[in-house]
Amino acid sequence: MRNILLYLCDPDAAYMRRMDSYIRHREYSPFIVRTYTSVEALAQEDEPPGVLLISSACFGAVHSALGHWHDRVRTSIVFLDEGGTLSKTSDIDSGYTGKNAGSYGPGSGNCGWDGECIDLIGKYQPAGKIYEHLLNVCAARGDFLIQPEKARNCAGRLIGVYSPENKRLQRDYAWSEARRLSDKERGLYLSLEEFLFGGGHGSGLSDLIFAIKDVMRRDDRSEASDKELLAQLFPEKCISREGSLDVIPPAACPYDLEEIGAEEWYFWLDHVLKSGRYDVIVLSFGSAVPGLCLLELCSEIYMPALPEDEAVCHSFKDTLTFMGRQAIADKIQLAVLTKPDGV
Repeated sequence: MRNILLYLCDPDAAYMRRMDSYIRHREYSPFIVRTYTSVEALAQEDEPPGVLLISSACFGAVHSALGHWHDRVRTSIVFLDEGGTLSKTSDIDSGYTGKNAGSYGPGSGNCGWDGECIDLIGKYQPAGKIYEHLLNVCAARGDFLIQPEKARNCAGRLIGVYSPENKRLQRDYAWSEARRLSDKERGLYLSLEEFLFGGGHGSGLSDLIFAIKDVMRRDDRSEASDKELLAQLFPEKCISREGSLDVIPPAACPYDLEEIGAEEWYFWLDHVLKSGRYDVIVLSFGSAVPGLCLLELCSEIYMPALPEDEAVCHSFKDTLTFMGRQAIADKIQLAVLTKPDGV
């Protein structure tokens, strides 16, 4: 989901091309990148970006040339320091900057139109560090980011269950695993299968999908507390109770599941896992191949199979390895079961 407009502005065209290429090719990058070699070219843009990454050599022209963006939308400005040029400029004394002028690294402050402080990072450092700084700027203001590596310290864990061959076996295994774990842990069961159990189970998943879509299209979600955001993302009416296990009933209509994709489910699961509301969430995937970001979010992945299904399951793991997703493949545990009577 590339939805944050990022403008890069630097007179050094070669440097800018390298940075542009790096950001575009980063997996799960949220940025739509546009590049400029001068503030004059940048000033022709009527649409303000979410983030502006710009050479400190352009500092003096930023406020005056880009004033038409003022009050239109909040733009986070990050200056690339070229070696002390900004700290020596007379603009530091102009009232545009404040106590954090000349500071480096994440947390040094955003450079906003009010001129309270500047966000200044070293230009000549690994591109990965600059990219991480941009992500930190976006995360601090509440933007949606996919960062599976930062979800490993969540209060809860996600267990995925997926069978490429036998959905009935997948469903039964996931349900049994959720019930077993809920005897000792606070658990939630969620299935993304299109057709489940028939009628009579409410429409919890449909209500949940509506709530997720409503929150994600709002710009003010960063202003809500964690507790308020969780209540908005997870209305109580979505949940039913099966003994000691919380369950989200299936969708009222299977087409409701097409309304959101893997990245939206990641957004929701990430918030619920971090909230500590559940020790474990068991997720039974749907008919489609699970999104890679969701598989990365899982701490364990079980693949139930009958003996005749093993070849297909191994093929799925081999595909992940071929794609360079060995970390996901290593989390998959094949559970070969005896074929039940009547199946």
